[in-house]
Amino acid sequence: MHKRTYLCLLFLLITQNQFLAHAADKTCFCRIIHGPQGGPFSNFSSLETGLSINTLIILPADNGDCRNKCTEEFENNESSIAQQACAAGIPNGNWILGISQLSTSGTQTAAFRHLVNIPEKPHVDMICPVGWASNTSNIYSTTANPKAGITLDGQCKKEFQVQGLNIPTPPNGTPIGNWGFYWGNAIVARGNSANGGAAKSVGGLQLDPPVCKLVP
Repeated sequence: MHKRTYLCLLFLLITQNQFLAHAADKTCFCRIIHGPQGGPFSNFSSLETGLSINTLIILPADNGDCRNKCTEEFENNESSIAQQACAAGIPNGNWILGISQLSTSGTQTAAFRHLVNIPEKPHVDMICPVGWASNTSNIYSTTANPKAGITLDGQCKKEFQVQGLNIPTPPNGTPIGNWGFYWGNAIVARGNSANGGAAKSVGGLQLDPPVCKLVP
């Protein structure tokens, strides 16, 4: 009788310990979500944290450990997260957040970045003739370095100094018909085919590579 009672108690104790051990194992999850400022936010990926906490009652420190682990995994995988986001067509500028959760407890924001998702872009480099300056960089093309005058807006210019003005000068940018404009004690001619200052293409059509990354 005593032996049977002992075996039953032993069986119950083992079963209870197995149940408690299983019930006390809390898994740390790290979900990756995205959305514009203010939301709504949608889940699009997740990270394996490899963290589990053996406890029946989740304490604030346990949630903190889970959040820290999610932050660590997010930072270690920023490049792959960005590539997944771009492949999923998530718009440029969206928030990408790492959200931690220990078992069924509340969620916490563990990490956040902005997505840069810029597709490849075709362009043609335009350069100004020798002696003319780029409208966007103010750099003149020279015989030694004709490509110095690359102009991003396709416009070129040339300044002519004005001496001895005894009257108030016009504001910078004041147009002079279709010929040019006034700027800083100089009149500036706009380049065109008639005056020899028209920009010309160099290198033909080119493609700027796509940009896909996470930034603060």
